[in-house]
Amino acid sequence: MGIFGEQIPREQENLQEIIQQVFPNGWPQMDKEIQEVRQLLNSKYSVDQIANTYLLASSIYYISKDRSRDRIITSILKSKENVINREEALLLFEYLKKKFNSLGNSNSFGSGQTGFGSESKMFLVAKGGLLFIKEYKEPPEQGKYEAMIFNSLIILQKYHAKYPVVYEDFQDKYFTLLLQQANSFGINLSPYELGDFINLRMAFYKNELDSLYNEEEQFMPARLYSAFYTMPLKNVITPYTDFFEVMKFFPALNAMIKWVIENTEQI
Repeated sequence: MGIFGEQIPREQENLQEIIQQVFPNGWPQMDKEIQEVRQLLNSKYSVDQIANTYLLASSIYYISKDRSRDRIITSILKSKENVINREEALLLFEYLKKKFNSLGNSNSFGSGQTGFGSESKMFLVAKGGLLFIKEYKEPPEQGKYEAMIFNSLIILQKYHAKYPVVYEDFQDKYFTLLLQQANSFGINLSPYELGDFINLRMAFYKNELDSLYNEEEQFMPARLYSAFYTMPLKNVITPYTDFFEVMKFFPALNAMIKWVIENTEQI
């Protein structure tokens, strides 16, 4: 049996559920809040710029266990999609705090959210972790999917250790979300081809993580760099040979791993 099991689940999870939790009244609410935020910032930015920044900020606030002002503002400012400065981010934070308090969603990411499966929450964590390596350098689209597989392995390991009784059901539902996400990154493999690829890739990433955590090894993430940036979806991953570039990548990788672990353990 592979990391996800031999059976690929066939049920289709409604990804719009994620948006519905943040914007329970749909597009009219989303549009209204985007306009409110734009006015809050004195119409300094275009609607598209504010929409991208606000949707990003709402997602960060939604998935974060630590909703302290400094943590949220720092996360917003670190993203390449962000267009606002620190003072404006403070105004946005206060707006988000008021918004989520009114939704009864001011506690942790994992609590008080009926109708929203833990697999969807965890999937947001896997996706949110991409912000850290994007801050170092934007990966190609397929490389982003590779990083999501990497983050998913961490999530599955942590979830299995914490909830072994319900892990199999969680794994199947999570795997469905991971399959669905492939198309948005330009990956056109069949579900079975993609399932086989993910299982093989997770075995590769497990070896890399084991080496990273082994204090007796002097680990360098040269293969991870290749998988994310220069050789995504290749069957054989060879180490990237630019030592200095790999060294610049390493802190971003560590930050991503730390963030994924912290948020996974809080759900």
